[in-house]
Amino acid sequence: AEDFENLRAKIEEGDFLPLVNMHRKEIRAADIYAADTARIGMFYDQAGKRLRSANKASTEGMACLYAYMMTGEKKYLDRALSIVDELCSWPTWNPSHFLDAAKASLPCTVAYDWLYDVLSDEQKERILDNLKEKLIIPSQQPEHQYMLNKFNNWNQTCNGALIAASIVLYDREPEFSQEVIRKAIERNIPAFKPMSAPDGVYPEGPMYMFAGMSWQVLIFSVLESAYGTDFGLSDAAGFDKAGMYRLFSHGNTEDLFNFSDNNTKARYHSTDHSFPLMWYLADRFGDSSILYKESQYLSQWVADPNEKLPGDLYPMCILHASRYDGGEILPPSRKVFSGKGPQPLVMARTGWEKDDLYLGAKGGNPTLDHAHMDVGSFVFDAYGYRWASDMGHADYAHYEKRLSSTRDLWDKREHSPRWKLYMYNNRYHNTLTINDQDHAVTGYAPLIEVYEQPDMMGGTFDLNNAFKGNTMRALRTLVIRDGKYLEVTDDILTSEEAGCDVRWNMATPAAVAVVHDGLLLTQGDVTMKLTAEGADVQWYAAPADASKDGYAEWDLAPEGFNMCGYTCRMEKNDRFVITCKLERHE
Repeated sequence: AEDFENLRAKIEEGDFLPLVNMHRKEIRAADIYAADTARIGMFYDQAGKRLRSANKASTEGMACLYAYMMTGEKKYLDRALSIVDELCSWPTWNPSHFLDAAKASLPCTVAYDWLYDVLSDEQKERILDNLKEKLIIPSQQPEHQYMLNKFNNWNQTCNGALIAASIVLYDREPEFSQEVIRKAIERNIPAFKPMSAPDGVYPEGPMYMFAGMSWQVLIFSVLESAYGTDFGLSDAAGFDKAGMYRLFSHGNTEDLFNFSDNNTKARYHSTDHSFPLMWYLADRFGDSSILYKESQYLSQWVADPNEKLPGDLYPMCILHASRYDGGEILPPSRKVFSGKGPQPLVMARTGWEKDDLYLGAKGGNPTLDHAHMDVGSFVFDAYGYRWASDMGHADYAHYEKRLSSTRDLWDKREHSPRWKLYMYNNRYHNTLTINDQDHAVTGYAPLIEVYEQPDMMGGTFDLNNAFKGNTMRALRTLVIRDGKYLEVTDDILTSEEAGCDVRWNMATPAAVAVVHDGLLLTQGDVTMKLTAEGADVQWYAAPADASKDGYAEWDLAPEGFNMCGYTCRMEKNDRFVITCKLERHE
């Protein structure tokens, strides 16, 4: 209650516009949800695997709960209680896809806490019974254990939901609840450490970071609220750098660095901004610069009927933002962010305005969760457009329904059906393909050097392990050169046994024309030219089209993309150092 009193007072003062606008966004969403009195119903995705209605119920329920706590208006209370009542009437929360159970539990857990003085004893018992029977008990069943022990966003979401639900169950069943909380913390500790160590890089990428880290902050918050401590969980190495990683993940076009399964726009929330983690970290570590994109967007926000509404954890953004007491929020002075660990990467920019240049490049390997065969891949923004982009991914259920097993999409072993999909293998990422072979699944590509000088910003990756012995050396250096253009240099030495055919790829939303000395890429009134020095190459360009490249007829390629680049031949024990430049063409 005290938190809400303080929040209301801050919003009424109106001094911090981002906070005021966050509140307005959530109230606008709650108005829409409260006006709809229909039951949500239970519905699954096309593969019959994911209970999509759980996310809908969680999002709508949380918005109405927040609106009631802030305004006291009965329409919000009635809608929130109807959603909680419906969730309790569902026969299952689908623990076979445990993220659904976690989502379904959230409005029930929060309703018990926030509405404690409003709920009848019967309503309280019904909520507790459902949390125990549809979330907590299934979590203890052997067939669901692997989902709670994953080292990815599943761990944070599933264990976060269990901790929160067990805290509200604690009054009724203290010993049982305490054991559930203890085990959830024990599962979370080893998983969370590699998600931030050593440099704050979230291995699954910025889109999945939003899902996982939002629930991780929920874990910290509910433990601190209930116990006065998070038991040292948030002291993980690199966690203090996670906010800067996320900030740098935004390109100058506002598109994310969309490597692997990440899309250019994060699907887990309404915009690319308003992330609980950022406000939590700014408050904890006193670095307001990581809020630059958040405050920039929220200060300019106006209600747009076409904008997607906030997600279920949006009230956490508001709560943590209410604790910000700093002054003007300025962008960080640094221009390069780099991180090592399981997903090494480097991101560089000439500035923070739309027309500035931005580069994101990565190493890693395909065995990570949500990873593709994309080591050495990169994105590049310049003059208001994204020129080099990853393709992201299509809805998982599309593939799961059509592959021989729903598990095939997640099989990361060598020669798995996953690597036969158009958007998953290396041939259609912004990297090198040698002898038309897949990258080695376990071929880890480290970041070996970082450049932070004004005339050279980026890094060098060692890709040699990806090429299955076809090369003796394969170094890729990607930099913004002189603040004006992208430069990609590949230093390759073939094996002593055989030569190799090299294919240099770049996916782009630009129109592409092949000219005698390179490629011309055009978007709007801007044309860029891609050239190469160091070898004789054959340039190519063609629309991204799975149906014309020998893939399954149901396979997908994103609309509006072209594949372009070059091919060349290297003999055995041959070395070339070839430098590509992508610069503005007048």
